[in-house]
Amino acid sequence: MPDTRSDLQVLFDVRGRTAVITGGSGVLGRVMAHALAKAGVRVAILSLHAASSAKVVETIRADGGEALGIACDV
Repeated sequence: MPDTRSDLQVLFDVRGRTAVITGGSGVLGRVMAHALAKAGVRVAILSLHAASSAKVVETIRADGGEALGIACDV
């Protein structure tokens, strides 16, 4: 079956990839993590605080996404 998506859709297809989001429990990081997860990306949420990243991971997983929380200081 031929691919009917546009060239841009194919070029920017992120499904099945993995993204590392530093500051993932902050406002912008959380929004980006959710958007990427909805697009089929596995996301690693990096944050200074394990509890904060765990909350983001929980909501992504509840929506059917794949996520991992990591407490670290980059």
